Amino acid sequence: MPLAGAEESVAVGLKPGDPLGTFRVIKIAGAKDDGVEVGQSLCYRCRYGSNPIVMVFARKASTEIDSLIGVLEKSVEKSLETQQMQRLCAFVVLVGQDRSELNESAVALIQRTGAEMIPAVVTEDATSGPLDYQLSSANDVTVVVAKDSQVVAVETFGIEKIEPKRISDHIDAMLAP
Repeated sequence: MPLAGAEESVAVGLKPGDPLGTFRVIKIAGAKDDGVEVGQSLCYRCRYGSNPIVMVFARKASTEIDSLIGVLEKSVEKSLETQQMQRLCAFVVLVGQDRSELNESAVALIQRTGAEMIPAVVTEDATSGPLDYQLSSANDVTVVVAKDSQVVAVETFGIEKIEPKRISDHIDAMLAP
């Protein structure tokens, strides 16, 4: 459901209410204390279970995405303090053609933002992201907000038009009692 005053984002694949599929990623950087080693292959979506999740799929990890990562980091920290049953989890998935460039971008993203609770990963199918998600190649950034293994919201942005407040509003609505 779009937020009041916001245009509804169009996603090729996932829609609110859809089940959240699983996919494997390789951890590149970030979240040093999550028990996952850099280079390890896993399903973060599976690891986080039915907890509220924000997944950021980015074709570019330029500085424009930094403010979104900052908002997510603060939201994750806040949920650790206030959520008794389920804590917010988030991760950034870089997708594209050149795996070594994606790896470098992931490391640079975490270094620039200082994010300590959010891992930066690449999918095992790095070129297009998880096949079941059908991410549109027309969007630089797709953000999927989910809870109880179901999609709550999907927002898409051009790299220079990222709106962290829209994502923050979705998170607040999802975590509201």
